[in-house]
Amino acid sequence: MSFFSRLFGKKTNASTDQNLRSNGAADSNNYGSNSYDVPRDLFIDENPPKGAQNFNGNEQQKQSEMSQSYTMLKGIRAVIAQFREDFDQKGFDDALVIQDRNYMNKGIELLKLKLHSVIEQSLLDVTKEIISLESQIQQFNDFNLYDHANILLGKLNNVKKELEHIKEYQNDLQEEGNWTRKCLLSYERGFMKGIVHLHKNNTNNSYIFK
Repeated sequence: MSFFSRLFGKKTNASTDQNLRSNGAADSNNYGSNSYDVPRDLFIDENPPKGAQNFNGNEQQKQSEMSQSYTMLKGIRAVIAQFREDFDQKGFDDALVIQDRNYMNKGIELLKLKLHSVIEQSLLDVTKEIISLESQIQQFNDFNLYDHANILLGKLNNVKKELEHIKEYQNDLQEEGNWTRKCLLSYERGFMKGIVHLHKNNTNNSYIFK
């Protein structure tokens, strides 16, 4: 018998196992199971991660919007995302660049142009999808594949509803309705906040908002 076998051989294991049995620590049929009376929190930390305790709904919404900004949105989703942009923050940031009413008005005009651009692109994308679906439905009908045509017909109806919804935003922008005014006022409010912020932090107060 070698030195290691004498040191770690069956005799030692048997002795250890016998001690465990005599102390009631483990059962031969249950060896390795959760039969030890050990506090769970000794090895497992069940506390939430740092910062998670203060993770409220607003922060979750911000995370959702951040992830959404990295996604190529189309159709009504792109329009809604654009109208829900943080224009308050945009106005605030612009005010830190130039403190001038004309600059603020130009920012508002650029805001309108961006909304208009997103709406026009969304209308184009959805119109193309409608044309494609109508073509596919016609092909299925030509070959008497009515089940497949009906499936696409349901999708076509949904896309047409999406088109009408986009047009509602288009009309709102043209008439400066509630959705559009909310964006414009949010930008202007943010711009004014930026002016106040600079005023409080400027020791010389050497500028005047014209």
